Amino acid sequence: MKILEWNISGNELNGNITNQNAAAAIFNSENADIIALQETGSGADEIAAILAADYVLAVAIDGQEIWLRSGERFQIDSTGSWPGLCNTRSLDGATLSLTDLNSDDRRLYVYIAHFCIPDTFAGNVDINPNVSNEDQHEHLCNIIDDMEANASAYLKALEQEPYSPPSDRPVDAELLAVLVERGQVVKVNESVVFASSAYREMSEKIVDHLKSQGTITVGEARTMFNTSRKYILPLLEHLDRQQI
Repeated sequence: MKILEWNISGNELNGNITNQNAAAAIFNSENADIIALQETGSGADEIAAILAADYVLAVAIDGQEIWLRSGERFQIDSTGSWPGLCNTRSLDGATLSLTDLNSDDRRLYVYIAHFCIPDTFAGNVDINPNVSNEDQHEHLCNIIDDMEANASAYLKALEQEPYSPPSDRPVDAELLAVLVERGQVVKVNESVVFASSAYREMSEKIVDHLKSQGTITVGEARTMFNTSRKYILPLLEHLDRQQI
């Protein structure tokens, strides 16, 4: 699989046929399966005109776009936004979850975001975007590393007290959405989130109890996991909504 990530500075494509032709030549030569573009700006229409014959626009958020090669290889599972931060300024990026049907249905996650460094387009299409965007690649990797570190710390906190997970530990809404999409956590209400392993264990034990006893009370479930009503009641309500 080949992915092209390019800080394209779309403003330089708008009304500039020379730059449009140069960009089209790069897209053709790269022949990527996935194209992730930053800063499409006012050149979004020109980019679409170049790519639409061979690619499908999967997600576009605030000038950040992810394109997939047309065909039956990729199945889009979800799209969304995720936050970046540069010099205290919030910069939304785009995120895409997809299944690669050519790779044993492997799940892929693609992120693209603004960069708080000057564009290097300078009025011309850079003929070697893989090299010129080295700093941008590094910046994106740093953003993703920070996100993964925050995710790891949050999951560790949930797993330390699996039946009474901390509800006072703040986590970014977009990061939580990613963890839910990945299947690493289950959000049972606005304040209670379980690690998926704990959720499965608790659900299975509650279902086993229901099969043998016919009913289960909040008190019985609370005793079963040595936890409080604060966690058990939302879990039971969630299971009821899921008809488990």
